[in-house]
Amino acid sequence: MKVNKKNKSVSIIIRSKNESKWIGSCLKSVINQNYDKKKVQIIVLDNGSSDGTKKIVKKYKIKLINYNPKKYFPGAALNTAIKYAKNEIIVFLSAHCIPVNENWLKNLLSSFENNTAAVYGKQFPYSFSSAVDKRDLYNQFGIERRVQKKDNFFHNANSAIIKKLLKKYPFENNVEHIEDRIWAKKILKKKFNIVYEPKASVWHYHGLNHSNEDKRTSGVGKILEDFVLDKSKNTANIHNTHNLLTVISHNPNTSAKKFFKELQIFSNILGDNKLLGDICVVSHLKNIKQKISKKNNFEIFYFKNKNFRTIKKIKFGLKKYEDFTNKIVDAVLIIDTSKILKNIKNYKNLFDKFFSDKYDTVIPIKEDFEMYWKLTNYNELLRLDEPNKLKKDKKPLYKSFSSNATVINPELIINEKRLGTRIGCVIIK
Repeated sequence: MKVNKKNKSVSIIIRSKNESKWIGSCLKSVINQNYDKKKVQIIVLDNGSSDGTKKIVKKYKIKLINYNPKKYFPGAALNTAIKYAKNEIIVFLSAHCIPVNENWLKNLLSSFENNTAAVYGKQFPYSFSSAVDKRDLYNQFGIERRVQKKDNFFHNANSAIIKKLLKKYPFENNVEHIEDRIWAKKILKKKFNIVYEPKASVWHYHGLNHSNEDKRTSGVGKILEDFVLDKSKNTANIHNTHNLLTVISHNPNTSAKKFFKELQIFSNILGDNKLLGDICVVSHLKNIKQKISKKNNFEIFYFKNKNFRTIKKIKFGLKKYEDFTNKIVDAVLIIDTSKILKNIKNYKNLFDKFFSDKYDTVIPIKEDFEMYWKLTNYNELLRLDEPNKLKKDKKPLYKSFSSNATVINPELIINEKRLGTRIGCVIIK
């Protein structure tokens, strides 16, 4: 089957379920591809998200299909989405897969040869991906392009297939996993080939087996990372792929002089580092813009009522920032400048933890070896730390420092909540 090498029209189908942390970044990267926009259709097939994913998609004004079957089968979901596709090539992309650069789509589509049914691209792990996922992704997705005539490995997280063939040979509707490899095996028997194109690469935070626990993989994953990875070019950090925002709210009980001094200390710790995304300051001081140096590159927003709750001021800063920059924020770091974490990596680790799992809030915690008690249902005091042990022999308890810094889902801020229900923790020194 021949495909026009130039000017191919493409329908990009993005599958999602509770992907509010990733869908905005995914859509942003897809929209910014170096490809004729008139020849691209973008479809999001959402399987009953309840975390704000659909609200984000609507902000991007993308075609949204609400898909809510009694039981989810990936092949059936894709077959449903294909019915809405208008163009000659179908691209499948998982909502948490972020194209590495603006040539991802062009590289994927230009790899079709005569008799090629499908193309799939490379998947890189993130810097915080588990050792299991790094091992699996580096092992499976190599650096050499290949044309597969017998090998039926194929992966729909980042792939392209000719629409006519999908109409003739649809995915299996009733299999729970590897619908892509089952389809590939069938298509190879029809004497078509499949191309692996490493230049069409995406960042994918979990691997093929979703972080299966295995102690042996830690060493293997590290060796593969060092061997395969050119860190200067191919390490994904969240600030490179997502819209991150750090919000600093001026405590009305803090004098202007002290607040500006704290901001300067924070600015010095931050330096030229971009790991915390854009930074905005919300203050009740009318002359705030004149007082803060432009060298700091902070967005400054004046908030008139200084006695409003902090979360209201954070919400004000978030909404003002999104309106001012026309960006959709994926995660917010809230900082109290009177309690600065001295190492910038601590803030970065909060962001990494937030995106590594299904957390809606991540806070710093510290080891604590003091004595702690709680009141039981029987009105008795129960000691929580280990009695009759010296500090050096105790196992620590952990104390929350959420007031110092918190990474949180923007949707919670809009609903004026300071913490969510799925809280992750990062141990700081």
